[in-house]
Amino acid sequence: MITVTILAYDYVLAGALTGINELLSLAGVTWNMLHQQAPEPKFKVQIASWDKQPIYTLNNIIIMPHLAIQEITHSDIYLVPFIAGDIEKTLKQNPGMIEFLRNLDHTSSLIGSNGTGAFFLAEAGILDNKLATTHWGFVDLFEKKYPQVKLKADQLITHDGNI
Repeated sequence: MITVTILAYDYVLAGALTGINELLSLAGVTWNMLHQQAPEPKFKVQIASWDKQPIYTLNNIIIMPHLAIQEITHSDIYLVPFIAGDIEKTLKQNPGMIEFLRNLDHTSSLIGSNGTGAFFLAEAGILDNKLATTHWGFVDLFEKKYPQVKLKADQLITHDGNI
C-alpha cells in the first residue's frame, strides 16, 4: 500500500484536504464494493499538521489531523494543498513545514502540490532549477519571489525528478 501524507496548515480550503483524501482513500474500494468484491485499498492517506494541531480551514471547518508533521518517519508521497488565504502570511506562519519540506529535498519520495501550494515547495528551495507551475492568478508573485524556479505557468501539471 502506498502511503500518502497531506501536509496541512491553517486557512487551507477544507476541500483541498478532504477531496484528495476521499479520492485516494476510495481507490480500490468503491469499485470493488459495487461488484461485491473485497475492498483492496491502494493508498493509506494521512493528514499531518504541525504539532498535530487542529486545522482551521478558510471556510470555517475544523479538521483533526491523523499525526504531527514531526512524527512522520516516511511517506511514499507528500502533498501540499493550495494556499487559499494570504500567501506571504501563510508562509510566515509555517516555518516548521517549510523546514520539513527542505529536509525532503534528497528523498526518493514523491513531493507534489497543487496550485499555490507550490509556494511552499519553492520557499523550501526544493524547486530551485526545476520545472513547476502554480495558479495562473499568482504567476507574477511567484516569478518575483522565486526566479530560480523554471516556472511553466501555461502547463497544468509539471514533473521534474521526484517533484
